Amino acid sequence: MAISFRHLIACFYLVLATVVVAHAQVAPEPPPATFKLFSILPVQDMLYDLGGKSVTVAVGQNAYSQPYLVPGTSEILFYRLVPSPEPGKPPIRVPVVTASVKTEKGAETLVVLYPDGPLVQYDENAPPQSIKSIVLDNSREAHPVRMMRVFSFSSRPVAIKIGSQTVMLTAMQPSLVPYPEGSRTWINVATTGEQSWQRVIGTPQMLATDTRLSVFLNDIPPSRNDPKPVGLSMKKIIESIPPSLDPAVARR
Repeated sequence: MAISFRHLIACFYLVLATVVVAHAQVAPEPPPATFKLFSILPVQDMLYDLGGKSVTVAVGQNAYSQPYLVPGTSEILFYRLVPSPEPGKPPIRVPVVTASVKTEKGAETLVVLYPDGPLVQYDENAPPQSIKSIVLDNSREAHPVRMMRVFSFSSRPVAIKIGSQTVMLTAMQPSLVPYPEGSRTWINVATTGEQSWQRVIGTPQMLATDTRLSVFLNDIPPSRNDPKPVGLSMKKIIESIPPSLDPAVARR
């Protein structure tokens, strides 16, 4: 009887091990870590190193760039190549900006570029303005479907009203606001002028079920006609999230 019992226990663990191995074999491998680029000011194409080769990246200003593979290190240096002043010499690598991204498999990072100092009026003949980077977790867990992610670069207090919800924004920190009920809403943005709060943006917004929305706010650069502008510039990025890729749906 003791021998049969031991055999039974051995068979149990063998079957358990087989199930575990089979489950491990069918578990999908997470995709490689990627990053996307977005900028609130015009930025020329740059390069970064991947696997010992230079890869050109296009920086989106009205939409996110395509996803790019993360190299083995979390610190990415973006640079440009300029001709060498010495004839026959290879181009010189000029650093532009660095960003620290996640390297774990499946990680999705958004690299947002913004000016190092107050935004100036764009002039194609002027030297490019120095830029900095800030990274945001762009995974579906960090920014779920039917959520608005609002980000302010403004040096002034900013409040946003989405439907009946009003949120005071903290500069350089994302705020998540759930979609209100219905298929559309209004987005109103207010900031402080010389004396009091005033609304500077009011725009309707469609709300599709399988989407998420990012809103980026920044100060309008001064101009000759308006040296101290009160208004804000707003960029909206809408992403469609297929239901099969939404973690909340996948867990059902």
